[in-house]
Amino acid sequence: VLSNGGLMEDIVQTASVLSLGSASSSNRVTVPSNPSSLQFSGLNVSNGLFTGSFVIPGTATEAGRKASFYGQLVPTPDGQTSGYGYFLLPQLPEAGQSATTAPKLSGAVLFGPR
Repeated sequence: VLSNGGLMEDIVQTASVLSLGSASSSNRVTVPSNPSSLQFSGLNVSNGLFTGSFVIPGTATEAGRKASFYGQLVPTPDGQTSGYGYFLLPQLPEAGQSATTAPKLSGAVLFGPR
């Protein structure tokens, strides 16, 4: 779940972890096709760090906005593992701004079991 940070509504997306057996490069998180192009670019099970990105599609009058997210997997009191992190999304540009010069808004990332 991606929330806040200038999003009009939360982004809720299913993802599957293909391997958690080691800290090797074989660890993959797959995400079915989705309108926000959500993708995970890294998962390190030795320290729990994960990274990825998503895109808020543009419209006829505004460009799309891309954000990267960062977080860490941690054990929860109920014995599960969840990931918590953040993303920075460019605010909708105002006059004289572009997606790269507009202020960045911070949002939350939650990655966990269904």
